[in-house]
Parts: sequence; structure tokens; C-alpha cells
Amino acid sequence: MTSPALEAAQHGNKEAIAAIINRSLQKKGITASVDFDHGDLHVMLDARQVPPETAADFIFKGVQRLNIEPAYDVHVYGRKVGEPFATWCHDYELKTRPFALVNSSVQQHAQINSEPGFTIRLSGVNSEEISLDVIQIMGFVGIVITILGIFSPVLTAPIVGTVNYLRNGAEEAIILIVLTALSTLLLARKHYSWLYGSSVWSFLLVGGTFWYYHSLISELKASTDRELAGNPFRGLADMAMAATGLSWGWFFLFLGTGLVVVVAYLRKRKLDRQAFLALAAPPLAAVVIAIISIPYYSVTSSGQANKAREATARTYIGTINRGQQAFQLENNGFAGTLDELGSSLSSESDYYKYQITISDDDMTAVAATAKTGGLRSFIGAVFVIGNDKVQMHTKSIWCQSNRPSKSAPSLPSISEGSEPKCASGSSND
Repeated sequence: MTSPALEAAQHGNKEAIAAIINRSLQKKGITASVDFDHGDLHVMLDARQVPPETAADFIFKGVQRLNIEPAYDVHVYGRKVGEPFATWCHDYELKTRPFALVNSSVQQHAQINSEPGFTIRLSGVNSEEISLDVIQIMGFVGIVITILGIFSPVLTAPIVGTVNYLRNGAEEAIILIVLTALSTLLLARKHYSWLYGSSVWSFLLVGGTFWYYHSLISELKASTDRELAGNPFRGLADMAMAATGLSWGWFFLFLGTGLVVVVAYLRKRKLDRQAFLALAAPPLAAVVIAIISIPYYSVTSSGQANKAREATARTYIGTINRGQQAFQLENNGFAGTLDELGSSLSSESDYYKYQITISDDDMTAVAATAKTGGLRSFIGAVFVIGNDKVQMHTKSIWCQSNRPSKSAPSLPSISEGSEPKCASGSSND
């Protein structure tokens, strides 16, 4: 006759399971606490000294004999009394979960299991079964969504259009691909403790990149507002900024990486030593890499900031060129100063000084001279084309120095085909 305690344990009563396990551990000086959720049985072993890892096999065999009906997986942890994290952890599978996909590699054929639970089996001859439960499948779905996100648009910008996360081999995209591949391997092998590290840091990497680009776009828009405040021709710049922003690919990236984090949590709600190490390893590795790469990243970071400052100056030169074209159409001549062209045009910003250097009947030029090192200088010009007043029109060009310089490039000129061209040492690429 089955005892009430044993019957309660077989039905999943965690207090009854803990009582039976503790009776078997009395002489070993080990105390067990039990938690049970969604078919996962978690057994934490506490002792004055860290219990030997062989105790995990002992517990698993005992749980097998109990034949606990709602239990599918067993996770056994060991730690010293008073420590917050387990020193070790071992995972075991008791039986295949309902809604599981079972696969083998030799002479496969599909059949629908007639037993309750709608289990689908792909079985073979003389081969081991590999099971994928619902939570694992959710993890693989998250990985697929992450991969889709990597190749989906995350940024939109004028001229270049949409840009995906990979961006021709960006460092953060390569790291995310490596972490995603690692998560795939750990998920397939059911190493959920180590999955914490790869999944959490994938999610944080996506979040950090999102924050960086959001901040960069906000800075560009704020810079444009400051330097073109009150400019009657700033409408075109506003249109360009309105077309610059974040795109829908971020949804896939956050959803995919977030799903894998959820899977790691559902399978390993109690952090053990492996999970703690998995979470700590990437930042430690990042510190080492950062120390080694400080010179490279300092140059790269400065270069990205300078590109944003140069883009603002280029936009300002374009705005002045268009203002001169409108002024010439109305006044049959060009403005000689920025004040004459537009009272709101500023002659100086934090990084550039702007000045109309020449203005006569058939051409005008404006220079954007860099005030600090590491920035390229610019020149813009507008030419009057044609002698016949009926057919006269204007053409504009902007040119940038090929290298960082605190001097404006030489004046552009008109080719035989009446097309403006940059002087030697400058270009408009």
C-alpha cells in the first residue's frame, strides 16, 4: 500500500518530495530544498562544505524511483550554507515533455503519437532520441527572429536610404552574430546556465546600440537646430533630418534576444556558479579588449564625432548656396555678406567659421573653415551659366578638403561643359 507522503510526492507536492529526499540525506549532513514549476524540479543541496557533485546523480536516481508524474526535468544544485549562488548544477531529463519534437538521424520517418499530449515523433532505428520541448522551441524561434533583425533595416537616412544592423561588418553586429551562434549551441545542448551569459549580453548589446544611435540622431538634430535657427532656408535641412531615424528592425532584435533571455530564465530560475560566470565573463573580456584597443577606439570615436560635425557644416554650406541662388533670381546679383543674404544666418559655430569670400556678377563662394584640428574645411560656390538673360541659370557645388585642414579649399571652377568642378586638393565625394 502506497503511503500518503509517497503518493503526494508522486503528484508533485514539493514539501513531500523534500521530506523524502531529506530522509535519504540525513547521514550525509546535507539539507535539500525543493521548488517545482512548469515540469521542472529544482533541488538545492546545502551543507557546511560544498556538497560533492556526485550527490547530483544520487538525487536524480532517487527522483527517478519516485516516479513524479508532472516532472519532466530535474535540476540539482549544490552550495555552501549561506552562499547566495550555487557552486555547481547538473541537469537531467526524466521524460519527454508533451508537445515535444523527437528527432533522430537514421532512417527517419514521421508518425503522430496516439497518446495524449499531441507529441510528434520523428524516430529512427538504433539511434538516440533528441527532444525539443516547447520552451526550447521558443528559444530557437527567438534566435531566428534575432537573425532576421540583423538583416532588417534599423536606420533610415537621406541618400543612403535604409541601413541594416550588419552595416558591412560592423563590430557590434559581428559580436551579436557570435553570441547568437553560441546561444544556439547552448540551447541545443540544454546548457541553460551558460545560456544566461550569451542571451543577456546579446540583449544588452542590442539595447546599447539602440541607445547610441538614438543619442547620435538627437545630437545631429539639436546641432542643426542651433546652427540654422531662424534660417529662412532651413526647411530643406529639416526635411533631411525628418527622413533620418530609427527603423522597424529594432523590434525584431529586441524581441528575438528577449525571447532567448526568457528561455534561460524559465529553465534556470536559480543562478548557479556557471550562470554567474557566464554573466561575468563578457564584461571581464570586454575590459581586457578595451584596454588593448584604447588607441583604436579613441581614434574611431573621435572620427565618428568629426563626421557628424562635418555633415552639419556641409548642410550649412548647401543652405547658403541655395539662398544665393534664390537671391540672384530676385536681385540679379549675389549677396556680399551673410547678413545681406539672411539676417538669421550665423557666421560661426562651435567648430566652423563661415564667410562669403567672393561675390561678383557671375559667381559667389562661401567658405566653412574648421576651427579645430581633425576636421575638413569646405567651400561652396554658385555660378551663373549663359549670357542670354532668357536662358541664364545658376549651378552650385560644394567641395571639401581631401584631408583635415584649417584652411578652406581653393575656389571651384567651371569646365568646358559648363559644369562646376572642385579644385585640386578637394572633392565633393
